[in-house]
Amino acid sequence: MHWLFTNRFGTRDWPRWAHFAATTGIIAATALIKLWLTPILSGQPFLLFYPAIVLCAVLFDHRSGVLAVVLSALAATLLLLPPIGSLRVESSEVALALSLFVLVGLPTAILVEELQKALRRATAANTKLAAAEEEKDLLLREATHRFRNDLSMIIALLRMQERTVEDPKARSALKASSDRLAVMGRVHERLRRTDGPVAV
Repeated sequence: MHWLFTNRFGTRDWPRWAHFAATTGIIAATALIKLWLTPILSGQPFLLFYPAIVLCAVLFDHRSGVLAVVLSALAATLLLLPPIGSLRVESSEVALALSLFVLVGLPTAILVEELQKALRRATAANTKLAAAEEEKDLLLREATHRFRNDLSMIIALLRMQERTVEDPKARSALKASSDRLAVMGRVHERLRRTDGPVAV
């Protein structure tokens, strides 16, 4: 159902007249299906119109959902509620049912639009978060690479200095320093390759 809310078909980009024309077509098709199923669903004149309202609100926008509610109420009154073929409502029970249908249908159409907006905001935030995470990983890899290069350069300088120094104590100190830095480099490399939590 998530794919339906993401406007994968591009129907939200259609012009408004196309939204309204498609909504009218969906409600007309729903009314015809309801007429065809009248023997089976005789006591439920509004039952099939609710999914049609939600579909119109999902595919287009809340305006189309509101139009679907109005057209559904007109179609049900004209084709399904007594007296058939008239927009007149004679009984108070039918008037109450029609009023409840409209009072439930309108907020449903608006709520679907709000749910879509919330989903779009969440999707955009998720995309931003994924991009930030990818950038952070790239920067971390770059920092690790630079640290390894800088450490290698310092070790090479210390070893080069060690070869040019005459004093055995200084040479020993330079060798010990370069060895310690080499160990740090190996530890850093091992920690970098560890995927899970690290116990040092």
